[in-house]
Amino acid sequence: MPLNHKLIFLFMLLHIISCRDMDKIESKKSTIDKVPPIHTCEEGFNLVDGVCMMESNLDTSMGNTEEAIESSSDSLECENWEEIHPNWLWCDDFEINNLDSNYFDVYHMNGDFSVSKKEAFRGDGSLETIYRPGRVENGSLKRSFGKNPVKEQSFESEKFQEIYWRFYVKTEKGFQGSPNKLTRATMFTNSGWGQGMIAHLWEGGRLDPVTLINENNQANAMGINDWSQMSWIGAIDPLPGQGLYSASRIGEWTCVEVHVKLNTPGESDGVHEYWFNDEYQVGAHNKNFRRSYVDYGINTIFLESYWNTESPVVQSRFMDNFVISTERIGCL
Repeated sequence: MPLNHKLIFLFMLLHIISCRDMDKIESKKSTIDKVPPIHTCEEGFNLVDGVCMMESNLDTSMGNTEEAIESSSDSLECENWEEIHPNWLWCDDFEINNLDSNYFDVYHMNGDFSVSKKEAFRGDGSLETIYRPGRVENGSLKRSFGKNPVKEQSFESEKFQEIYWRFYVKTEKGFQGSPNKLTRATMFTNSGWGQGMIAHLWEGGRLDPVTLINENNQANAMGINDWSQMSWIGAIDPLPGQGLYSASRIGEWTCVEVHVKLNTPGESDGVHEYWFNDEYQVGAHNKNFRRSYVDYGINTIFLESYWNTESPVVQSRFMDNFVISTERIGCL
């Protein structure tokens, strides 16, 4: 056979073999595609989206999801508070240093009473008071609501008969002593800062309510803390060992919630009470805050740091998550 005929014959033979091999490959591929999906897994595995996963890996994945949910619950409390909590009158988590725009009266104490990033119950900021020896005033702020002759900041047409307010407090570790002033609710009755009633919570847990309405149902007080018009209507001391500055609370966040309800005009049924960490402490339901005076309701809350006998050393206290409401707030 001539050489050129042999080459043609070999070329045709190789082509035939190649085509037969391709048919075998396609046949195998078709068989693989017809393998049914997995419906069960061996012991110790779980089927997830058609894949067998070890139970330990599945548990870890679920744990990460739970951690993400828990983390989302730590979002700032005051975000969209007006929409989420229709009964709240105010919320401040002290993330931004805007005290002068949020409160109508602030004693800054040359920066010793200000928003700080040293501590925070949630988020990054809190309200810090730096106490120093040699001074009794260490800073304060006032937030108004409702009808108020001094400054109206919100709900201007309302006369609030009942108020709750809550905040968190923490002292630095090793804090010494007990600052006298903490917080109060009051009723301003004239533009000269005269008051009709005061509901103090101070000395780490002592309730000390006052009326400034006289027996003729007149509000004659002139200026804040007009001692000539004050009638003290029964202090209540904290539970033994449970004060805000007791040893067990130093260096820890404590949730403080206070409740004040004005008496029915002419009756002695006003309420003054408080909770620490959602645990009821002390209170009374027989207070005559305003006799029969009805021109104004409760309209201002103070957060304050006055220390009658002065701090023995330079030291700090922090406040956070301040809420005012017409209903019980509770702790986070």
